[in-house]
Amino acid sequence: MNKFFLTLVALTMSLVAMATDYTDIMAINLGAGDPVIEEATVSVTQQEDGSYTFELDNFIYDNAGSTMAIGNIVLSGITATEVDGTINLETSQTVRITSGDDPSVSFWMGPLLGEIPIVLNGKISNNELYAVIGISASGLGLNLTVTFGTNYKEYSGSMSITLGDSESEQTSTLYVGEQADGAYAFLLKNFIYTVSGVTTGIGNIKLSDVVATTGDDGTISLHAEQTIRITSGDDSSVSFWMGPLLGDVAVQMNGEIKDDKLSAEIHIPFSGQDIVVKFEGDTTPAGINAIKTATTGKETIFDASGRVLSSPTKGLNIIRKADGRTIKVLNK
Repeated sequence: MNKFFLTLVALTMSLVAMATDYTDIMAINLGAGDPVIEEATVSVTQQEDGSYTFELDNFIYDNAGSTMAIGNIVLSGITATEVDGTINLETSQTVRITSGDDPSVSFWMGPLLGEIPIVLNGKISNNELYAVIGISASGLGLNLTVTFGTNYKEYSGSMSITLGDSESEQTSTLYVGEQADGAYAFLLKNFIYTVSGVTTGIGNIKLSDVVATTGDDGTISLHAEQTIRITSGDDSSVSFWMGPLLGDVAVQMNGEIKDDKLSAEIHIPFSGQDIVVKFEGDTTPAGINAIKTATTGKETIFDASGRVLSSPTKGLNIIRKADGRTIKVLNK
């Protein structure tokens, strides 16, 4: 009996360990209005059979004091595909939304909606979740588009690293993406530099809420001055990461994105000097930027509820390019 009990506990713990909570910015669009921005937590669980469960609990739409408490949205049995380390999640299900457990809410609307169609397109890469959820109860005039997380693009290219009089060159990958609230996030993962044959593992450098401005020619200029904590990387060839020992680090970054090309310069204080990183690269066709999209051979524009438009409108527009790429454009 004791052996059976211990085996059952071990199995239960292994299954629980597969559940991951992601906390990030979420944008909620109702029709063509301006999005409501809030922070939320989504739980994604890999089940024993390899499928996934996606759960958004206590979902509340609060716009200028007008609150609509929806409830818990659970999508199960999601079949995932993995491409270059990116887990793509796609599903279209008809589900019943259940009541949440937020004690501040006295009434949950979700259970009254009955069975409603929900569409999910998402991806998990570099321990980040990005997802777009479409919720439709057209009979009640409820058509919500929920965007969670950051839609990163992967840029690969050359990187020069200068520390004092020492300089080195290497190839590297940076990740830059638009957050759900329209700001940008920047990720330099597993940052390592080698000088005079000595390799130093720094770690992961992530900047959120990066200020972005778009020029008349479409160039996106990025600027950030933030105090952050560098986290350990996950490169198995590195036995020690120095970044977490540096404490609060004042990082500066300036960059430009144009025609799927990224140039960036990052200054990282280190031992009384700055590590100066200069990067030039472009996007790759697969990996973190790959959510599977059907290619139609022409550009199609959708509104927040999924309807096809003849031209962009106010609010969130989802544009599927002729090559299959999908982008979001928020028109004020």
